[in-house]
Amino acid sequence: MYPKALMVAVAALALTTSSAQAYSGKALARAKLTESQRAAFTVAQELQAEGDLEAAKGVLLDAGIDQEVIERLRSAHASEHKLHSVEITAALSENDYDAFLDLIEGTKFEGIVSSRDEFRLLRAAHQYREHGEFAKAEQILMQLGLPREYAVVSRKSALSQLSEAERDAFMTARAANDRDTMEAILEEAGILDTFPRHAQSWRLKDGSAIQES
Repeated sequence: MYPKALMVAVAALALTTSSAQAYSGKALARAKLTESQRAAFTVAQELQAEGDLEAAKGVLLDAGIDQEVIERLRSAHASEHKLHSVEITAALSENDYDAFLDLIEGTKFEGIVSSRDEFRLLRAAHQYREHGEFAKAEQILMQLGLPREYAVVSRKSALSQLSEAERDAFMTARAANDRDTMEAILEEAGILDTFPRHAQSWRLKDGSAIQES
C-alpha cells in the first residue's frame, strides 16, 4: 500500500504527463530517471491522453516513481523551463526565426507567432524591452493581439544581464546542447535566482508566459 501523500503526488504527476512543457525529454534526462522510468512516462502519457488516469498512476508507481524521483523531476523541470525561456530570448536576439520556431514547437506558444512578419514584430518588442522602452514594447505586444494585462513589460531579459564573455559561452553551450553548462553559466552570473515566480511579461492570450518565469 502506497502512502497517501505519494498517491496524491503521483496523481498530479499523471495529470501533467501529456504536457510537452511539463515533462519534456530533456527534463526527464536531467532528472536522471532510469530507462524503465522514462518508458513508463511514455506509457502514462498515452493512458492519460485516453482518459485512463488510474492506469497512468499505476504505471508510474510500478516504475518506482516515488517522492524522491518527483522532487528531482520538479527541480529538473524548473531548471529546464528557465533555460528554455532564455533560449527563446536568444533566438529573438539573434534574429533566428527557424530556431525560434523549433523552440516553441509542441508548446503553448506554437501558433502565436507563425509568420516572419509576426516574428519581426515580436523581435522589435524584444529590442525595445532590452533598451528599457517598455511602453513601446507593450504597444507591439498588444498589436500582436495580447490583452494589456498580459502584455506588461517591466524588466529586461535575463540574457541581457550576461557579460559579453558569459553570453558567448552560453551561446556556445547552447549550440552544443550542453544544458548543464548553460545552467552553470546563468547560475554563476547570479541570474537563476532572479527569475520571478510569477512573471507578468511576455504573457500570451491564455496567460502562459513566453519569457523567464
